[in-house]
Amino acid sequence: MDRRGRFRSGVLVGAALASLLWGAVLAATLVWVQVRGVRVDVNLDGMASAVREEVGRHVSEAVPAFVEQAKREVPDRVRAEIAGSMAGTTLAIGDVAVPIPEAMARAFEARLQAQVETVLYQILDEVDYEALAEELADRAYVMVRRDLAGRTGPQVFVVTPMPGLPWLALPVTLVLR
Repeated sequence: MDRRGRFRSGVLVGAALASLLWGAVLAATLVWVQVRGVRVDVNLDGMASAVREEVGRHVSEAVPAFVEQAKREVPDRVRAEIAGSMAGTTLAIGDVAVPIPEAMARAFEARLQAQVETVLYQILDEVDYEALAEELADRAYVMVRRDLAGRTGPQVFVVTPMPGLPWLALPVTLVLR
């Protein structure tokens, strides 16, 4: 065997041994991780704060559009609720009942509809978006904090990265702090 042949054989044997060593290290690591699992520490306050920020941002963005949509729907909804509500109404004074004329009932309905619309528009115009967003975000924070704090002890989940290979299952321990 000449020098080139010995060199190639040495490189080939070295690459095979390196691959074998890496395979053994990988297998040992996989077995070690499967036995011990992976521990994930979750900061409860950090998670609840992230939820608070996200809810606050979403509410700040969504509520103005919701209020504008409600303003567009107010006349139709009020009209649907009030329409015909005064038809056949009588005015009772003591033992005497006097029917209200239809024209007067319609005029009263129109006036009532205008008043209800005005009050609803005032209420919708006075919505403080920032205060509402802050209040809902704070409620979300308290709910997440209370719900997660109620879970005592670590939660263990078995994660299978490849469903066809159950031997790759990995226990993940979730610890709330």
